[in-house]
Amino acid sequence: MEREHSFQASQKAYKEQFDVWGWKKKLPKEVAQFMTEKAKKRKREAQKETLFSYGGKKWTRARAEKSVSRSKSGQDPAELHYFNTPEGVTYATPPGASPLLQGEPSGDVSGDATSPTDSFSDAASIADTSSESSKESEVPEIRLSFEGKSRQDLLDKWTFPKVHPNEIPEGSKERMLNLVLDRLTQLQGATNEETSKVAYALADHYIKTGENARADGILERHTRAHIRTLGYGHKKTRQHILHVVELLNGWGRHEDALGMLSKAKEIHASVSRKDNPIISGRRTKSATRRDKDNEKTAQPGVGGDTGTSLSGVVDLVSNKPTRATIDLALSMTRPTVRANDAAAEGVLLAIIRACRRSGQLATEHLRATADLLGFYRKWQTDDVHIDAYLQAQTTVSAILSEHIVWDLESFHGFEVIEAALEVVSCLVRCGYKTQARVLFHKIQDVGIQVFGSSDERMVWTLISIGLVYQTHCSWAEAREWFEAAFAAVLTPGWDHKDGIVQSLQRALERQHFAYITDEGRPFRTVFGVNGLTIMPLRLHME
Repeated sequence: MEREHSFQASQKAYKEQFDVWGWKKKLPKEVAQFMTEKAKKRKREAQKETLFSYGGKKWTRARAEKSVSRSKSGQDPAELHYFNTPEGVTYATPPGASPLLQGEPSGDVSGDATSPTDSFSDAASIADTSSESSKESEVPEIRLSFEGKSRQDLLDKWTFPKVHPNEIPEGSKERMLNLVLDRLTQLQGATNEETSKVAYALADHYIKTGENARADGILERHTRAHIRTLGYGHKKTRQHILHVVELLNGWGRHEDALGMLSKAKEIHASVSRKDNPIISGRRTKSATRRDKDNEKTAQPGVGGDTGTSLSGVVDLVSNKPTRATIDLALSMTRPTVRANDAAAEGVLLAIIRACRRSGQLATEHLRATADLLGFYRKWQTDDVHIDAYLQAQTTVSAILSEHIVWDLESFHGFEVIEAALEVVSCLVRCGYKTQARVLFHKIQDVGIQVFGSSDERMVWTLISIGLVYQTHCSWAEAREWFEAAFAAVLTPGWDHKDGIVQSLQRALERQHFAYITDEGRPFRTVFGVNGLTIMPLRLHME
């Protein structure tokens, strides 16, 4: 530079510019170990040589091994997360013999990186070669263990820090989570529920340590794995996206959460399911599911059309109004509600009449009522059917007051409360706020009387009510319910480290509730066909 351009700069200035360009003179210990183990693995399993690109240079296995040998404190290869490629590293199978692959570590490879443009081109070409080589046919493996570790061994390794948090050295948790995530991906697949839990926990760990970019990388890779394996339309993919949205909300990144949800909806809506199997969830599973639903719906009737099958449902519930037949009728009617089929109204009214006659089907009665109110709202005829909303209020009040023999140990009692919450949430959405508030307080009184004010089922009831107001009204109206839930979990018997306690405290500080379990994973389920509720990892009953 001084000879050709008369430019003089200090050594520090050159080093700073090299950092801007991403040039690296030496390999970091972790990167060198990754290169060594990755090259060994590819040579062992696929008989492939490997050429790495990092920091503007090309690196062979021999050079990486030399860097590792110079390191004073090597890391146990068993603790490496091989498949989480360090940032800035690309690798490929070189096209033919090259001096770089002859095991000569003394060759001056740095001469290849004479400018940031050249290094960018090299990295791009290597990345292209890597993507091509990755497409080579390989026999997929189904393993029971990976490098001597079974699935249970890995799960025990993951749960140990939660049980013994003080026995884990500083900095070891990240390596452990990466290791478990990688091995579970190999054994169970990236979309497995337990694998996802570890991925969410790792992302949450990075957020707590201030490494937001790495947390985003984990979630993005996990999202790509779901889309690539299952497709956008698959239930697991949609649930994963909701989980990521809730994680972002829990981290206070509300704009990012809304942006991700908006983008996911846009992609899902913009591409035809029939023309693109990736969007449809591979092999058009949605169409297959619709066919199965049609077959099920046609069973009670004498024909396959909707009208005939729904009339068969009416006959079924009218002649034999049992819990099993009512549940079957509701499951068969809900697809017609979503499809705006006018015939659904008659079936739901028949179910409600049958439940009213029986007097012993409180949960089913409330669920059918909630579906009917949702149907009217979907058709935008709720102002025409004011009598239905008034009758719904009477039904909820009567069932809570008279029709239930409450039992602390029975799960049925809590099902009734949840079904009542469905109905009242419909009233909130349709503007009956005053009446809904009265009924919510009645539900609260019944829950406290039956379960106790600090029981977990009661806490989740209060949170569910708060979520209805948070979703459909405002935080100001939701706040009192979250405050009541928080007061309940401050009583003896609750651990301040419990996910519910921490989520409630964070909600009151940030004026937005989002529940995350101890594993970092949010849980939320659709609240019937209207509103929203969330459920903990374990059941409400011990």
